[in-house]
Amino acid sequence: MDVGAPYLQVGPVIVPLTGEVTTVGRGADCHIRLNDASVSLLHAELVCRGLCVSVTGLTGPIGATTVNGQAVTRHVLAGGDVISFGQVTCMVGGLGANAVPE
Repeated sequence: MDVGAPYLQVGPVIVPLTGEVTTVGRGADCHIRLNDASVSLLHAELVCRGLCVSVTGLTGPIGATTVNGQAVTRHVLAGGDVISFGQVTCMVGGLGANAVPE
């Protein structure tokens, strides 16, 4: 994985954001599956355009998508942002000055 490539860190796991759209949720068809009851079947989408990544929450206020503690429906992400999908917390990296961890 190249330095500067966008990724989502889910616990100790680094998931590269290689596609234009990455779906997040509990559903079997999601690119990133989060097995937690607070996460909807199709919870959110991460959209990559080069090194610009945005998150779009696809749920209502219960189990909302948050960025740095603030509920969002759509938000352009920065390296180091903490995203919560329901009760599952992740970090986005590889944007701007962030490098992919070794």
